[in-house]
Amino acid sequence: MPRTFMAGVDTPQVEAFREVMRAEDALRRLLDRELREERGLSLSEYVVLLTLRYAPGGSLPVGALCGEVQLTRSGVTRLVDRMEAAGTVERMAAPRDRRTVRAAITAHGRDELRKAWPVHRRGIEQHFGASLSDAEAATLRDLLRRVVPEIRLTTELVGVGAVPPGEGVVDRGRQGRRTRPSPVRSDRDPPRGRSGVSGTRQPPAD
Repeated sequence: MPRTFMAGVDTPQVEAFREVMRAEDALRRLLDRELREERGLSLSEYVVLLTLRYAPGGSLPVGALCGEVQLTRSGVTRLVDRMEAAGTVERMAAPRDRRTVRAAITAHGRDELRKAWPVHRRGIEQHFGASLSDAEAATLRDLLRRVVPEIRLTTELVGVGAVPPGEGVVDRGRQGRRTRPSPVRSDRDPPRGRSGVSGTRQPPAD
């Protein structure tokens, strides 16, 4: 039977949710600060580079990056502007649709990604991994893997929020927003998620 929640009562589920959000926010701030100080990259820039590195052909439509870094389309546009000025990405027209602008990782961007990875990995281990045993980390991983698919399913059913690339295509019509499922992603697909919790995949050596 569905669980019944009482207004004004903090259940263990509510408390756990609050702590997950607090931890995510604190980790995002710490990882962002360390990347900025040591590599001159923001966490959002790092996630964009990593996402593009694993994308087919090293590029994605600029709009598709919104789901990766949890920014609006205009926010992503400004982010790509800064990265293009830094030489880590470049804009290019889509081969089949010249109206679609894609962001592609450059050779300089790949180099910056490789140099930033040790800093990011060290931060994850120090600020997150050091507090958990291997068994605890595995348990937490399994619990979150159980929760996240349910959230994505609910999002698709009700059409709420940004749908990450590959999860579905949002239709906007007279009947409101609805989501069409898109093909299942494989293990080789780019990582997805908010900037504070993604970017954990090691960039391959080029």
